[in-house]
Amino acid sequence: MNLKIRHFYLTSKPYSYISEISCGILFYFILNPFSKSNSLFLIIIQTLSMWLYFNWQSDKIQRDSGRLPPSAVLVGTPLIISIIIGFYLGGILGILGVVFYAFTICLYALKALKSWAGPIGPIFRIFTIIGHYISIWSLSPTLLTTKSIIIIILICIWKGVRNLIGDVRDIQNDVHELPAKYGAVLSLWIIRLGLFISILLVIKISVWSTFYITLIAWLFLELFQYYFIEPYKWGYITHRIFILITVIIQLIYAQIYGLHTLWSIFLFILALLFNSTYSKLPGKNFLNLKNLFAVK
Repeated sequence: MNLKIRHFYLTSKPYSYISEISCGILFYFILNPFSKSNSLFLIIIQTLSMWLYFNWQSDKIQRDSGRLPPSAVLVGTPLIISIIIGFYLGGILGILGVVFYAFTICLYALKALKSWAGPIGPIFRIFTIIGHYISIWSLSPTLLTTKSIIIIILICIWKGVRNLIGDVRDIQNDVHELPAKYGAVLSLWIIRLGLFISILLVIKISVWSTFYITLIAWLFLELFQYYFIEPYKWGYITHRIFILITVIIQLIYAQIYGLHTLWSIFLFILALLFNSTYSKLPGKNFLNLKNLFAVK
């Protein structure tokens, strides 16, 4: 593979492709339960395009050392694709969701540059989830049930928690993010609070499979932060595992609204395969941590 193509492929963070796609699928099925519409394929393309834009636009703003600056064409192409699909599926409302998503990404990218933005980076990440939802909601504007609203809130919490764990992972490189600024201990307690709230919400909707999965995820967090004293180490392995757990949770919720089990299995296998790219992200010092369990 051409080195430049490989570079931008890796900086698009393929290890989260299926996490984003399964989120888009979940939002689609929440709004269109048991739908057989071909629109789902377009939602998947739009979701992936928005994710490509997310990462390349962030790199263009942050100018991370060790990464090539993406061109305006590279950044703009997935955004244009997202806008076209948004307009085709939802008209002006569809464009509005994509524009809001793009705006929140610009805010999110400031976390590496601005002292005021760094600590609230995970909140900006939650805003991107809301923009993602709006872009799909425009396809079939409808009133949500209490259960659906709780599930959407749960996904926002999970993505926010996971983002904060990623900031712990990068604590050695970052300057403005919450872990670098106020310490990994405070970050850990915020992560615990997020998981606790998510457990209460899961109990409210009685989806017990995700209740147990969340408990297991929390157990992983506690074991890793106890075993690996250095925050960047437990942040690395916990973040990597939480990406896969997020996929599982989103697929379980999507199945409630009609996603076939075989599709869930297929998507999770893809998530496992793409997860192998995690340690290859250019410009990050956790490249050496792929042998993490060998560290004593």
